[in-house]
Amino acid sequence: KWQSILGAIVRKTKATICPVYFNGENSFFFHIVGLIHYPLRRLLFAKELINKKNKSFKAVCLPSLHSSQYLCMGNSEIADELRLITLKGGRSFGN
Repeated sequence: KWQSILGAIVRKTKATICPVYFNGENSFFFHIVGLIHYPLRRLLFAKELINKKNKSFKAVCLPSLHSSQYLCMGNSEIADELRLITLKGGRSFGN
């Protein structure tokens, strides 16, 4: 589940949305910490990025979306919809 703040940003900025799917996973430790203490998980995200340094990964840029089509939705609904769209884009990796 993605945070509803994403929907709030879309609604406030009315910016064009450019979904990007990154193929890969964070560490098992990162996921366990997230279950125990979510704010700490956010701090560990930087560590996860550093662990990926000098490693390659694949990403796919999906077609741009106009924020106007989401303005009638609630923040959580926007976040959920954008998550679904982005994950569908990941199917090109066989996920």
